[in-house]
Amino acid sequence: MALNPPAGIGELHGALHKSLADVALVYSQTPLSYPPGSKWQYSNTGIAVLARVLEVHSGLKFEDFLAKRIFGPLGMKDSYIFPPKEKWNRMPTAYILRNGKPVKYTDDPLGEGVMKFRDGAKYSLPEGGVYSTANDLFLLYQALLRDGKAANGYRLLSPASVKLMRTVHTGDLATNGPGMGWGLGSSVVRPGFFPMGMSPGTHGHGGRYGTYYFIDPAKDLIGIFMIHREGGSDERTAFVQMTYAALLD
Repeated sequence: MALNPPAGIGELHGALHKSLADVALVYSQTPLSYPPGSKWQYSNTGIAVLARVLEVHSGLKFEDFLAKRIFGPLGMKDSYIFPPKEKWNRMPTAYILRNGKPVKYTDDPLGEGVMKFRDGAKYSLPEGGVYSTANDLFLLYQALLRDGKAANGYRLLSPASVKLMRTVHTGDLATNGPGMGWGLGSSVVRPGFFPMGMSPGTHGHGGRYGTYYFIDPAKDLIGIFMIHREGGSDERTAFVQMTYAALLD
């Protein structure tokens, strides 16, 4: 299901001035874009509402839940929703390509704008607000590759939950490319397809600023591509292709 952008909240991503509870309340009163099950569309609003459900169920703010239940136990020491000031100097510059050249992305408040460091922000931005590093993300993805159990022994998810996450739930609906469906929170390669060499069941997700990860359980493989430039990129495609080209049968 997808939700139309609700009136009166269009400035949210420019100011991050509302709480997750307030944002979810507005979204809950927004009409659906089309009948459920008739088509597929990526839904940032759905992710935000899910995060609010998590808050209500756990009794914790979304950012505190991540810190207590995921980042801390997994040893992810450089992952935050609201990064501390002492680490602001480690945050890279956001770019966008213009006329084939990278320039600072000052047009976006979340890029090089007023909300880059989330200073004074209220909204936790569940649909795209995590700051992290390749090392930290590897710890998370390693747990998903190992059916929910981290290398340090921490059980993040049950094997059944991980299996459910990487199962295609979109049926035959067209999603984001040939051979691709969607599971719970990530795209999934459908049976019988091998895009760029990925095995069926490979799941992953891209970020607005070009980041990308994939987990290929059949090949015991994790790929993490880190960049800070708006949109997709030829480099990201090349990263996946070169990774699979380097594998030995």
